[in-house]
Amino acid sequence: MIQNHARFSKEILEDAGLTGIAVDITVMYHERLDCKGYTFGIKGDEISQYVRMASIVDVYDALTAERVYKAGMEPIKAFKILKQG
Repeated sequence: MIQNHARFSKEILEDAGLTGIAVDITVMYHERLDCKGYTFGIKGDEISQYVRMASIVDVYDALTAERVYKAGMEPIKAFKILKQG
């Protein structure tokens, strides 16, 4: 169910009249180049440069942010993980 949030977001944004890059980023930022992401199962060149950049930011934020269920990671450690992926 959680993985469907991007589908719901797409409907909300399109109903609000938004299109293009804003919708693409919101809908596809969990996609991965190797197709191991989720929502629509796209990969490689099907993922725009804008979505790729937003995905990097999202992962960095997830790694470094303080959450009620985990401590935030040091920025250099998060950067090393991003380089590996």
